[in-house]
Formats: sequence, structure tokens, C-alpha cells
Amino acid sequence: VGGFLSNHSDGKQYIHGSFTQAAENDINHTAVLLNDYQGGISLSAENISLTLDLNGHTVTSDGISVIRVNTNDAELTIKNGVMINNDGTGAEVGIPAGGAPGGNVTYFNNVTLNLENVDLIANSTSNEDYGIVCNGVSTGININLKGGSVIANDMIGIYFPAADSTLTIDGTKVTGTTAVAIKGGTVNITNNAEIIGTGERRNPTAGINS
Repeated sequence: VGGFLSNHSDGKQYIHGSFTQAAENDINHTAVLLNDYQGGISLSAENISLTLDLNGHTVTSDGISVIRVNTNDAELTIKNGVMINNDGTGAEVGIPAGGAPGGNVTYFNNVTLNLENVDLIANSTSNEDYGIVCNGVSTGININLKGGSVIANDMIGIYFPAADSTLTIDGTKVTGTTAVAIKGGTVNITNNAEIIGTGERRNPTAGINS
């Protein structure tokens, strides 16, 4: 199960056990998933742009998040498949491993996550989990969604408080108790994107979970 294909500079193809190893060694910094994969996808190296082509496959995690970009000055693109977290957040962007909004931790800046034709599904019973989350302390956070969906079951779909940052929802369906919670930055919603809130309507001044 799993296996990440990369094309090396020697003209040969190699199968790696981890995404980052495959993508960093690929001539185009792109890894192709060959089978369904159990585990998370993370990027922790600085000053790099990597791509994962899910190739129609599914990545499933039981950890804190199924996608994590916990570094500065980096870009992660994931496309063409399904990402599932069975008990936690879907994607953490610019938040250190084990971090969450608030607390005495250092947050990362200038981080980009691109999801292209990806169905991201997050399942959790905790109101501290999200479909996609970043933090208001961070700057230069860019989250670009094109097609696909973000389905956050019993939690906020996207929590986006970062200043000097941009969230783009391009034809994506986002579902959550609060589908999109915006507290900073710029938000662009285009191409018949669907924003669907499933929770009870309350006064939003009470906090992001209202």
C-alpha cells in the first residue's frame, strides 16, 4: 500500500516510501501516488515547492491532520484524489506539529497550500478541529482551492484569521457547521463555489465556534 513514484535526473523512475523523499528527488519536484496510502502528508523543509499527484487514490490518516505544512517559505500542491482524516483536522497550514490556534508556540509565515480537484474530508468530535486551519499570528498564508470539496463533519470548514494572506475558493464545495470563518486577510470566492453551513445560526461576535 502506498508508494510514491518520482523521475530522477539519471532518467530512471524510482518508487519511494515517503512523499517528500520522492518529490525532492523528482526532476519536477512532483511525486505520483501509486496506491491508496495510510498516513499523513507533511512538508517541513523551507524554501521549496513540492507537488503530490494523488493519481485518483485516497490518503487516510488517524493523526492530528492529514495535511500539514509546518515550515516557512514553502509551497505544497496536492491534486487529483481524496484526503481523509478519521479523527482530527484536515489541513494545518503554518502551524507547528502539535500546535493549534492560541498557545505559546511559534507560527510559520509565507506558506502556500494548493488543493486542485481534491476532496478533503475531516471527521472529528472536537470543536478544536477544522477542515482547514491557519493562525492569525502568521502572515503570508495562501490557501488556494480549485474544484473538489472540503467536508468538515461537525466542525468548522475553513478557519482563516491570518493577516496579509489570501484564501481562494474556486469552484470548491465547502461544508461545515460554520463553512468558512474569516477573521483576516483577503478571500476570493469564484466559479460557482458552494459554501454550506450546517450549524445553528448564532451571533458571530461570540467567537469562531458560534
